[in-house]
Amino acid sequence: MRIFLFLRRWRNKERDGCEERLSKETTFPSVSAEEQISDIEASVVRRLKKLEEENIFLKKMYAEVSMENQILKEELFTKKGWALPHKGC
Repeated sequence: MRIFLFLRRWRNKERDGCEERLSKETTFPSVSAEEQISDIEASVVRRLKKLEEENIFLKKMYAEVSMENQILKEELFTKKGWALPHKGC
């Protein structure tokens, strides 16, 4: 959902500027401005999906490491007979 909101905002802001630049400096005469914009949007969507997948992977990895760390702390404090630290602060 965030991807589509981003694209909608991006399209509204950038479309006018892109079309003006493309009409002034046409580098691809056989490709219309709309086709170029849709190609850009598709590449942005692919990039955002890839970044979201990477973000999910990193969050899972962080959660696993954090949980392992907590387990190791609890084992250490239990073995040594120390009191466990407060989780709030």
